[in-house]
Order: sequence, then C-alpha cells, then structure tokens
Amino acid sequence: MFEYPLRVRSLFLALICALALPLAGWASGQSRFFEAVPTFSASDRTPAVMVSTRAAGASGKSAALLVELSGRPDNVHARRETILKVTAVDENGVLVRNSRLEVDFGDGRVKRYAFDRRVALKHTWTQKGSYKLQFRLTDSDGGGSRGKMRLRVGSPVRVVFQILGEDAAELDEEAQYRFVALEQERRKVRGMLTVDWGDGTPPTEVSSFEREATLPHTYASTGTYTIKASITTALFGKTTSATFSVKVTETGGAIDLSQATIASNSAQNIASFRITSTVTNVTISGSQICIFHTKAGQWPVKNALEGNPWVAAFVNGKLHAGTYEWLRPGQVCKGITKSNIGAHVKHGPLGGWTPKSGEVSYFWPSTHARLGSTTSNEAGVPFEKKWP
Repeated sequence: MFEYPLRVRSLFLALICALALPLAGWASGQSRFFEAVPTFSASDRTPAVMVSTRAAGASGKSAALLVELSGRPDNVHARRETILKVTAVDENGVLVRNSRLEVDFGDGRVKRYAFDRRVALKHTWTQKGSYKLQFRLTDSDGGGSRGKMRLRVGSPVRVVFQILGEDAAELDEEAQYRFVALEQERRKVRGMLTVDWGDGTPPTEVSSFEREATLPHTYASTGTYTIKASITTALFGKTTSATFSVKVTETGGAIDLSQATIASNSAQNIASFRITSTVTNVTISGSQICIFHTKAGQWPVKNALEGNPWVAAFVNGKLHAGTYEWLRPGQVCKGITKSNIGAHVKHGPLGGWTPKSGEVSYFWPSTHARLGSTTSNEAGVPFEKKWP
C-alpha cells in the first residue's frame, strides 16, 4: 500500500485541521483565510505548499490540495518543463477520487485533468515572472471548489555547448570528437545535433542527441579545418552553435629519417627507435617550442632526465636532423627560439641554421638520444610545423 512520507502526512493533518477554519469563517462572514496566496519557499529542498480551496456554488465542497514541486524552487525556469504533483483530501480528510481538476497556469493557458487522488501537472512557461495558478476541483456530483497559489519562474537557462578533442589530426586516420551540451546548471540537453566537418563531406546529424555524443571523422587532405556544430533543443527549437579548429598533417610518411644526416652528438640510429608516442601538437612562440605528445612523463628516467626534443629540416636540399636540448620527466616545452635552435643542435649543417618564417621543419621527442646516453630507444612520429 502507498504511504506518504512523514513530512507530507504532517502537512495533510495540518490541512484537515485548517479546513475547519474557513467553514467557520463563512458562517460568520469571515473569509480572510483565503486571502493569503501560498508559494514555495526558495530554501526548501523538498518544496510543498498547502492550498485550501473554497466551495463554489451551493453544492460545492471545500478541499485541501497538497502541491509538491519536483526539484527546487530556484530551479524553476522559463522554457524548461516544470512538474507539480497535486494530491487532494476533502473536508473529512478523505482522498478525493473520481473528480476533475482544471488548472489555469497564469500565462493564458488552462489545462484539464482527470483527478483520482493525485495527478502530475507538467507545464512550461515561456517567460520569466510570478504566476498565479488557479485550481478548480469538480467532483462527480458537480460540486466544485476553487483555490490558488503563486509560483515564481526564473529566466531561461543558457545552454553551454562545447566541442572537445585534439586540435591536431593525422591524414587518413580516424579521430574522435566529443560534442557536449548542458544547461548552465549542469542539466543535460536533448535535441538535434548537426556537425559540419568543414571539408565538404556531408554533415553528420544525431536526431536523438542527449547531453553528449562522440563522433568519428577522417580527413582526406592536409590543411586546417573548422568544425561547425549546432544543437537545436527539443523544447522550443532554440539553436546553440560552437566551432573547433583542427590542423590535419601527414605525419609518419612526411620524412624518412633513415635518409637523414644526423648531427654527430645525437643518436645515429634514431630511424630504428620504436614509435611509442603520438605528437598531438607543436607550438612555437617567441620564447619557447613545445612538443605535446602522449608519452610525456611515461618514458624511463635517467639522471633526472626523460629524453630529448628533435628537429629535422632541409638544408641546401638535404634532410638533416638532431637533438637540441634535454627534457625533464613530463616536460614538453623548452626555451628555444628560431634564433638559437641551431646553436643548441651544435653539430652539422643544423649547427649554423636559422629557420625562416614559413619554413617547414619537423619536431618529435625521444628517450635519451644525445651525447651517447640511451635508455629504451623510443620516440614519437615527426610532426610537420611551419615557423611563424
């Protein structure tokens, strides 16, 4: 058998006792009991209000409505569905059955419900405001009663929509991108997701999007692409957009290290190092070069050092490569610029090399590969990068 929580039962007892007041009030011409309009307390985590209804017509009977809000009062917002659960008892404390409930939601819309002990009201207000809800309960004999309450509705909640993923991809290799849409208060968003990959391929659509979707895509040409995505919410059709830039390069096959001349202070057998890391991006600023890769902080450490950063470039039409620094465990950035990278390589044609803006070079990390020091002979795939 269904039982109400203790707090709800206490509210009902208070309602039944309160019903005696308006009955006595009508007899003496005092009806002030009905002038107060109940509303939810903003701080109540289990919000419920008591609405006493006044008999309407000669055959009307007063009743007590318990109106419970699903969620917190401060989470009631325009353009978001609100659920109110209504339970009714008559003046004798008996649950009302086989009746009809008419609700005016205060925004020009009226809904009617078959009422048998309790009913769930679902409604969405389109604008912020304070709304007076009016209830009319009619029993099977035609007797009616009226009551009212007030509900505060906040502004529509902004949708936060993001595209997440690596901003670098490899040619002809599938990459994964996450599309996440949440309301400002972390509630999930439902609707239609549309993704334009920016490469001329047909857009991808997810008609039953709910909060998050991970989609794969493969780019067939190198270049920089802008992913444009939009989420159209199921409620009211509001559209929110986001963009994400991806640089697609042809790593792996871009250079053949076995054909490169290696600086004498660097590992001559770099071409035979095991490829265990993926370089996800390389950034060059006026003060440092950063090589981001998936094995940073995971390779063997020797003498407090994890490995070396490498650079390769074509000098006088021939490919040369060499290390230019040491990397501490997990370190990906070094204070190297175009003006001093050659001096840090030190040996061979790269020792006197100063790259020009727009010149293509290749960067990657490795385990110990300088001055004869070695560990596990692992490396990342060279990543193509133009000097700014």
